[in-house]
Amino acid sequence: RRLVAGQPGPYDTAYMAYRAIGEYAAQQGLKLTGPNREMFVKGPNTESAPANFVTDVVVPLAAE
Repeated sequence: RRLVAGQPGPYDTAYMAYRAIGEYAAQQGLKLTGPNREMFVKGPNTESAPANFVTDVVVPLAAE
């Protein structure tokens, strides 16, 4: 099990996805574990403007 949050924009905005995942996990009583992953859905290979980049942040959940 894992939580995934997509973050549009430059790579330096990925922290917002981590924050959203952390807040959601806390609200739902879920425990996060690692390692985390960042998947670059759209980046320099497909988009010329960093504003059009998309990063998916993936954080595993601890077993229940």
